[in-house]
Amino acid sequence: MKTRHFINVGFENIPFKYSLLIIVLLTVVIRIFAFRPVVLGFHDEILYGYFVKTFIGNGFAGIQAIVNNYETDAILNNGPLPFRILYIIFGAIMCKIFGPLTVYNLALLSCISGMGVVILSYLLFKCWFSPLIAFLSSILVALSPLAMALSKRALADSFFTLFIIASIYFYQKYLMTKKNRYYFYFGLTIMFGILTKETMIALFPIFIIIAFYQKTENNVNAWPMALVLSIVSVVYFLICSTLSGGCGKFLEISFFYSNMQSLIEFAVKNQKGPWFKYFIDLMLISPITCILAIVGFMSRTNNNKNKEDKNTIGFYIIAGLGIFTLMPILNVRFVLFVDILVRPLTILGIFCIASKTRSIKFKCAALVAIILLVFGVEIYQYYRIFIKADVYDPVTANLICANGFVN
Repeated sequence: MKTRHFINVGFENIPFKYSLLIIVLLTVVIRIFAFRPVVLGFHDEILYGYFVKTFIGNGFAGIQAIVNNYETDAILNNGPLPFRILYIIFGAIMCKIFGPLTVYNLALLSCISGMGVVILSYLLFKCWFSPLIAFLSSILVALSPLAMALSKRALADSFFTLFIIASIYFYQKYLMTKKNRYYFYFGLTIMFGILTKETMIALFPIFIIIAFYQKTENNVNAWPMALVLSIVSVVYFLICSTLSGGCGKFLEISFFYSNMQSLIEFAVKNQKGPWFKYFIDLMLISPITCILAIVGFMSRTNNNKNKEDKNTIGFYIIAGLGIFTLMPILNVRFVLFVDILVRPLTILGIFCIASKTRSIKFKCAALVAIILLVFGVEIYQYYRIFIKADVYDPVTANLICANGFVN
């Protein structure tokens, strides 16, 4: 595609530090703008605040007391597990830095994490595609309505997504360089992720499949992956067992939490659904982005590396949606990482459509016009859903109403 080649050549002349600086500045501006006053203090946010307050006052002994009361306390067992210790620790740090313990200071952690997700996404996309594709994709990540909304909630989703994207990035860097330090960083981010939210375990099969695929295709040893994930699992099990007072108690609480998801009224009413629920929710939030991502994934390319990288992203997306569909509850904020990974496919789709015009001038004009259209629609969807309709939890029913399909 001549347009892609022409623009890429020009963009590649820009030093990496300048393009990264632009991404950082744009991200800060966009996320600060999005961090407007919102009504916080819903059930999970209050509980996270309680966890943090207890940790600040009594340290790990306080968390152990919460764990021991989790099954019998009707308020506690309707919320998140207290084993999300890294989020609790960083929440305490944020409150120490920015002042008193409030859900707004906890939400600042999500805002900062959201900025980190954009920057890490840029680095990850550069591993897969040209600097221009990576640059435009990361801007689209910064404008994601779902990511912007979750960046101002006192919830763990943005912080958790930061470690998912980081783990994918470090493993990709290992595949590119074969340097063992990236495997160490990968294991560290996996450990951080699982201590932030236990659903990180659900991504283990994806990494194992990717590792054995690389062993077959590129002769990359897959056993270190199994070793790293095993070590992380054992360490996590030991930490949670210690907080629970024994491994039996930890397993009992974990099964109790899973069973509770079928009893909590809100979860039963709003967080259940068919296997395609996530696809519907993502389409309701970012329709043009998702459609163009399908175009980008299906588009032909003469570059074998681009084809392989598209397939890798597609696998992460499909496998991620498939595994998280098996969870007891379904909420699109749980798969924010999928929304992030969709973005480079969208940019590829835009290039594919723009390349159908004949002259270079029309190609460039079409490219700019479609990019601006997509950016504009993302901003409008954020305003429409999360500001005008004031949607707090992006469950399907709320998204349908916010889009005006029903009153």
